[in-house]
This record gives sequence, structure tokens and C-alpha cells, in this order.
Amino acid sequence: MRLDLNKKKTKEPSAPEPLSQKTVEAIEARRAMEEAEQEAVRAAAPVEQVTEEEAASALSRAYAQYSREDHESFIEVLVRPRRRPTDWMQTVGIIFAYLLLVYLALVFVQYIAFLLPLIVFGGAWGAWYAITSQSREYEYVVTNGDLDIDTVIARRRRRRSFQVKGKEIEVMASCSSDEYRQAESQKMQTRDYTVKPGDPKNWFIISQFKGQRQLTLISPEERVIRAMHRFNPSRVRYNRMTGL
Repeated sequence: MRLDLNKKKTKEPSAPEPLSQKTVEAIEARRAMEEAEQEAVRAAAPVEQVTEEEAASALSRAYAQYSREDHESFIEVLVRPRRRPTDWMQTVGIIFAYLLLVYLALVFVQYIAFLLPLIVFGGAWGAWYAITSQSREYEYVVTNGDLDIDTVIARRRRRRSFQVKGKEIEVMASCSSDEYRQAESQKMQTRDYTVKPGDPKNWFIISQFKGQRQLTLISPEERVIRAMHRFNPSRVRYNRMTGL
């Protein structure tokens, strides 16, 4: 068997030589110059001019959107307070009372066998009703500066918990203010209708309610405060810039 000695051997491609440090620096400098030129072109681009009529129209639209809520004569806000430790204790107490009632019914079943279904199922319904009645929401209703607060119980019924006319408010301010600390030092009946007790974002109202001077705590939205401030600006301590 003969071998072809004239057959040329294929050479493997050699790896490219690495660029020198000067070449790398030159490439990077070139890229930096191109980016600077592009930035200069963008900076020199003409700016779209706005006419005085267009600027006035945009300003009026922004002002109308900003002050629209200030002219609302009726505002309704529903807030849900957080469950407190006393609520959990009441729930545990209701469950314990129901279990105790069922236990006593089983102990004396020979005497009250005919009442056992009523005690078991009636007691279960009563426990459920009592526990769900702890679910409450507060509805703030502002009408021409007057504030009404309704307590909504388990979305089944409601009752009027507080009401005050805007002109009868002695002072309304943030709970983070010095006025609140002064109000706390006075002996007044306090009613809490806030989402989270002790939150510095809460507000307080001092007014007469059912013939007594009362300190009322609420968690209002800013539009509620603005609406009340519009009808009684001297006693509702609201600053549009700071929100306090």
C-alpha cells in the first residue's frame, strides 16, 4: 500500500495575538470621543417651544385637578380598625362559654335531653353571632363641613356614634401636634374611631357631643381634612403644604 508523500499537511489556525496595551487604550479613547460627540449632538437639539396659551391651559388643568376635591360638599370614607387584644380576649371568652354550656348540657342530659339540640345548635349560632359582631367599620361622612361617624357592625347594622357641625368644632388637629398633648392633659370623655390607636397620623376633634365636652380620635383621609378646613379654617389646623 503506497502513501501519498506529496499530500500537503493541513496547518491548524494559529490563535490571534493579544492586543497591546497602547492599542486597547486607543480603542477606549476612540469610543469615549464618539460618546461625547453623540451627547453634544443631543444637547444641541432644538427644544420644543410652548406658547403662553398652552402653558396657561396646562396650568389651569393642573389647578382644577388639584383643587377638585376641595369643592366636594359630600365625602364618604369607610375605614376598618385593627383587632385589638381585648377583641381577641372576648372571642376566646365566647368560645369558652359555649363549650362550657355544651359540657354542662351533656352532664345533665338525662334531665334536659329534649333541650340538647337547642342548646348545641342555638348556642353555636349565638357564639357565631357574638363573634362576628366584633367586626366593625367606621364610616366618616362629611357634608358641607359637618362630620358624622357611623359604626357599621358586621355589615348587618349601623348606629350613629358621633356627629358635629363644622362651626361647633373647638379645635381639630393632628395627634402629632402640641395641641393634642395639651388636650390629653384635660379631663374629657374620649372616643376612639381610629384604624390604629396611638398612630401619630391620627387626628383629634374637641367638641360638644350629647351635652358633654368630648375628645374624638379619627383616621381621616386628607380630602376629609381639606373639606372640613374649608368650612372652618380657623379651628381646623391644616396646612396644605405640610399636610398637618
